[in-house]
Amino acid sequence: MFRLIKLIIEFLNNLDNRNGSVRKPSSIDPSSLKSLKKLAIYIPAFFILLGVLSSIYTIDPGEVGVIQRFGKFASYSNPGLHLKVPFTDSLTKVNVEKVRRIEIGFRSDRGRINITQESLMITKDENIVDAQAIIQWKIKEPSNYLFNVANPELTIKNTAEVALRSVVGTTKIDDALTTGRDLIQVKTKDFLQILLDSYTSGVQITDVKLQIVDPPEEVKELLKHLGQSRRVA
Repeated sequence: MFRLIKLIIEFLNNLDNRNGSVRKPSSIDPSSLKSLKKLAIYIPAFFILLGVLSSIYTIDPGEVGVIQRFGKFASYSNPGLHLKVPFTDSLTKVNVEKVRRIEIGFRSDRGRINITQESLMITKDENIVDAQAIIQWKIKEPSNYLFNVANPELTIKNTAEVALRSVVGTTKIDDALTTGRDLIQVKTKDFLQILLDSYTSGVQITDVKLQIVDPPEEVKELLKHLGQSRRVA
């Protein structure tokens, strides 16, 4: 191989561009010429084979293949074996059946950690409650999910917090702490879906589950202290 490269370089160096004449290489034996011809066949064949192999792909059940051509959305692929145009098409597989979750007011990945800046909300009658929720969602429109929103999960989390605060803000504290929990969940889900659809986010909200709707810890301590004082009196 090194000898072949040397011969190619020697051949190029012997091209006389100044007078248009070409001198033959000093020594190219038949075996080297044969190797050069093989190389001229093998290189195109390699790229053709690479193109064929890269054009074959499979989509698993529950997934959708999103094809981009020259960087722009072109088509979807359903589960099964498919072909795409080599070197011009790119593929992104999106799981549309997986139900994902986002936590509002707490995190459970490393034990339960409360995030009070997310969970403290004001009710309709201007009381403060600590509201924590789980938002469950999945992808319903893969192209919108991939291309319309820069950071879908952050967008869902921020929008879910806005929706929950808005609903809690129209609910009295007694209802929020007792019989109004189911209504808060339904209203939050509906409002959140409206907001995400307005962004053409490609996301479907499957459920909103309130985890906690309680007075803040400081208020609980105050109520507890007042109850003890009344008993002493």
